[in-house]
Amino acid sequence: MATFGGVMSFRLSNGTQMRIRGDFTERPSNITAATVTNQDGSIDKTITPRPYGFSATFVDEGQDFDDLLLETGINATVVEENTGKTRLYSGGQFSGEVSIDRSNGAVTGLEFDAPNRQVV
Repeated sequence: MATFGGVMSFRLSNGTQMRIRGDFTERPSNITAATVTNQDGSIDKTITPRPYGFSATFVDEGQDFDDLLLETGINATVVEENTGKTRLYSGGQFSGEVSIDRSNGAVTGLEFDAPNRQVV
């Protein structure tokens, strides 16, 4: 039986910790695949490279989101305490359009993209 969820922590290589609130959705593959239909009805597959990564809802703790979005070459660690898994991303960067829900402090719209991913 698989175990999911539980306590998670997120830390950048410079020591910055960001609290995750609720949602953490990982992209565990560095490709996307699509089926295309040819004019004769046959099909082919196209493969497009993409970075590993994740999207998460964070807690607004006064982070400078301009700095986060401008920084490159970030190493990030996500620790899943209840499952015993650690996800390591290296050489990454944040992307997206940040929004903060002022009623509850939830930060959405951030994605983290990285060329390298390891689960230990």
